[in-house]
Amino acid sequence: MVQLWHPPPGHPKFAIRNEAEVAIYEDPLIHSALMASQADNYGNPYAWLIQTTAAELDSRTREWLSGQDIGQILAIALRTDPEYEPSGVLIVADRRDRHWSTLHLEAFITLVNHLAWAHRSTSLIQMLTQGWQTLETLNWYKHRRLEQVYGQLAGFCNQLTQWLQQHPEVDPLLRRLATLLQTQLESLHPLLSHEVWQLDKASDTAGLAVLLKRVMDRIENWKQRKQLWIQVHNQPVLTLSGDINKLELILYELLLFACQRSPSQGRIDIWCQQIESLGQGGKIQSWLELSITDNGEVEPQLLIKLHQLEHLDWLAPSSLDQPPGRHLKVCFNLCQRLGYNLDMYKLEDGRFLSRLLIPLNNGDTGTFELQSSQPRQ
Repeated sequence: MVQLWHPPPGHPKFAIRNEAEVAIYEDPLIHSALMASQADNYGNPYAWLIQTTAAELDSRTREWLSGQDIGQILAIALRTDPEYEPSGVLIVADRRDRHWSTLHLEAFITLVNHLAWAHRSTSLIQMLTQGWQTLETLNWYKHRRLEQVYGQLAGFCNQLTQWLQQHPEVDPLLRRLATLLQTQLESLHPLLSHEVWQLDKASDTAGLAVLLKRVMDRIENWKQRKQLWIQVHNQPVLTLSGDINKLELILYELLLFACQRSPSQGRIDIWCQQIESLGQGGKIQSWLELSITDNGEVEPQLLIKLHQLEHLDWLAPSSLDQPPGRHLKVCFNLCQRLGYNLDMYKLEDGRFLSRLLIPLNNGDTGTFELQSSQPRQ
């Protein structure tokens, strides 16, 4: 449906039925304007412009464009770039004896271009503002709830520690579980104190085998539910440094994506390989290549949009607006900031490949830099 903006009350004979609901792709005039906006207008500045008369209008359009004095009509979609979806359709109506001169049409096209950019900017600001307010509220809520749960678990852990001190004969397994609980609580403290409103750069170390095991443990339910065969190949003895927690979440998201798409009793392979490339200044750069292959189906448009993040039309509905696309979009952006290289594509044999390159010899694997990024308008 489309929203109608009608002329001021001073022009009743050019009025429209403001209460009418117009189906965008069923109304001939609106649909024609939208289709015309896809035409190549190079060499023809009026290619996107629809010129018609009231007598030529379809009855469906005349139901809402009903002013008695409407005779000559111009219609054009508000579109700033061929890559972007139109944000509206502008319709101008005048009396039957109106003649649109070349000067009139040129001025109209210029006005439409300015209106299109203004409308897009206003819509984009409104959308980003609403999204920012929603995410800010969600972040506040989740952070406060996490603090609450953390406090409750910390109190429970302290009680358990005191009880264990009073009962030295207790089962060693219980002591070990209490120690693990304390360790997990301590790992939450930096998150609660340093990453409240922005991501922080962490510098940790972890063995590749330990990291992969933690990720595998997280997708164990999917593995059991779908009876998946998951295998790690060529795993080197390697210690990674950098923001290990964020790296673990990226790997988990990629593996989760593979599990969700894989057929029952399907196969997922994780391939490890150290590679070298020539970096800036002729310096040899070492990388750890982690590749995940599976036989799941992937929506082609999802891959296209993931590889065109810098040129996305943020106002157009997209498969990146909801999971898994939304989560993968975050992973692509985070990998770029961490200095990783993430790619996804289909292999010639039909398998799907998720390939993550992690730098090894830059002194700090995954240096995180907070950057200000403006979406392209």
